[in-house]
Amino acid sequence: MRCHLRIAVCGAHHTGKTTLIEALAEALPDFAVYEEPWRSLEAEGHPFAHPPERGDYEAQLERSLQDLLEAEGACLFERCPLDLVAYLAVLEGCEHPELSMPWSEVEAALECLDLIVSLPIENPDPLPPGEDTPFAPRAEIAEVLQSLLQEEQDRSGLRLLEVSGSPAERCRQVLDHMRQMKA
Repeated sequence: MRCHLRIAVCGAHHTGKTTLIEALAEALPDFAVYEEPWRSLEAEGHPFAHPPERGDYEAQLERSLQDLLEAEGACLFERCPLDLVAYLAVLEGCEHPELSMPWSEVEAALECLDLIVSLPIENPDPLPPGEDTPFAPRAEIAEVLQSLLQEEQDRSGLRLLEVSGSPAERCRQVLDHMRQMKA
């Protein structure tokens, strides 16, 4: 499948984003893959706190914005800016945290995306209890992220696709949706 779509995969931690990105990259070899900002920054030597702090999430948000605004051609992004806003919101106990950049920069980056694929926490949750640290609780992250995605969809008409099931089923759902987008 050849096209110049920009697709971000989002969700709380341990929902299968990396697995889905890997499957999509295999199915879409012409797409550039942008790994999760955490991994990029960690590889560059960013000293993350344990557990992550506000500055860690802001650095990831800045990298996510940079990647989206500088990317060219067909791309797959592991995470979108709204993921990181959700983490900041839960960390600070509010739905709309104050950011170190204007919200218009987040909106501009989101407009670079043709599709956001959302991964909910599966039911039943395959992650054993107690495996949720050192990050904020997944259920809270997922709830805030879903709210932010819905707000952005209502505001801008953002294309949003929620997928579920096995990794193969999730990949198939995304590829089917891409075919419908091209039709």
